[in-house]
Amino acid sequence: THPVTFNFGLSCDNHDKILIRGSFSASGAFNKTNEINSNPVLNIRIDSTSIYSMNNLWKISKCNISVDTTAVRFDKFYLINNSHYYLVDGAISADPADTLLVEFKGIDISPLNSIVSRNAAPDMIPLSFRGELNGRIRLTNIYSLPLLVTNLRINNFSMLQSEYGNISIISEWNRVKKVADVHAENNLEGKKMINIDGYYDPAAKYLYLNGLAEKLPVDAMNPLLRVFASGINGTASGKVNLSGGPGRFVLKGALMVENAGIKIDYLQTKYRINDSIRFEKNNIIFNNVRASDEKGNIAILNGFIHHKYFKEFSADIKLNTNDCMVLNTKPKDNDLFYGTAYASGVTTIKSGPGSISFDISAKTGKNTKFYIPLYTSETVSDYSFVTFINHDTLPKKDDDQAIHVSAPVSNTLMDLNFDLEVTPDAEVQIIFD
Repeated sequence: THPVTFNFGLSCDNHDKILIRGSFSASGAFNKTNEINSNPVLNIRIDSTSIYSMNNLWKISKCNISVDTTAVRFDKFYLINNSHYYLVDGAISADPADTLLVEFKGIDISPLNSIVSRNAAPDMIPLSFRGELNGRIRLTNIYSLPLLVTNLRINNFSMLQSEYGNISIISEWNRVKKVADVHAENNLEGKKMINIDGYYDPAAKYLYLNGLAEKLPVDAMNPLLRVFASGINGTASGKVNLSGGPGRFVLKGALMVENAGIKIDYLQTKYRINDSIRFEKNNIIFNNVRASDEKGNIAILNGFIHHKYFKEFSADIKLNTNDCMVLNTKPKDNDLFYGTAYASGVTTIKSGPGSISFDISAKTGKNTKFYIPLYTSETVSDYSFVTFINHDTLPKKDDDQAIHVSAPVSNTLMDLNFDLEVTPDAEVQIIFD
């Protein structure tokens, strides 16, 4: 029987500064013998060629691939860029002696970001993967009792804009449970901060991981809490569990944050936290969390950050203060009113899709300086966001009579509302310009 032969060629050039250019050619033959019980075989020969991808030159070495009804065999398929390479060698077949080897050296993992975000919701937080992948994956006896052995290392790994050093990932196929047992740990400048054990069920596409953290940097929380906060730093220790399938991951557990700093945007106030934070399904929970301002004054934080499998984040948080800083803005932050305010009372932060509100109901304390600039001939009472209450109409208690300044709710995407009892300890200035 004469074989059926073919030749295949492909070339491309995007004519752009970020170059994607090259050519690919292969030839082959489809052989069918007259022998009993023999399978037809497709033999493919890939010619040596070069391809530019994202301005990087990759070379494909000569390689033979054979395919029949039960097996695929690779004869050292190399894709090389200087000292970086992919290698596929071996076979997938019904023969338990056959093994497929996939090897990586110095492979940039950042292209994963475009793959992950391709079908992601518009408001999904970017994972921002960075690092270089090295290691091997071996797959044996795929048709009966699969054996998967993985030994990978990601150098200078970063996710959610947080650095984790070198990550090692080891997995092995559990033939009894038919899952891949997984172990991972990190090394950041000699420090081991992450220890992960669990499994992945490929049939159910289900991941189950238990993680132990020890003085793990918490700056990865910055993109997660960006709806109202920034400048998050410090470390955390504790146990968490991550489980679920694609797009439906659930995080549970608790972390003890240590000397963690956080800035409440719009208010521009900074606090430090040494307390426990819980994770329950789609909530990050703050339960009587003690926080201190820049002068050590104590505030109590309660509430939660809600999300739908790490999408559609919203906040509902209350901060009970006792002579704590609740405002620290400059004219560039808010040209309607600004200043530094220390107060005792309640600050409520709520956010939803495309909106956030701050409601502060409190009595001012010492060192409070509040400024209201007037840029026209209007009087301050003409400003719709300021309402004065005449203290002469209020029941008199003592010499520290108060003036209440409040702001009605607006229709803007960001509402900053005050109901302040301004005492003589505070200084309120109206600036004429």
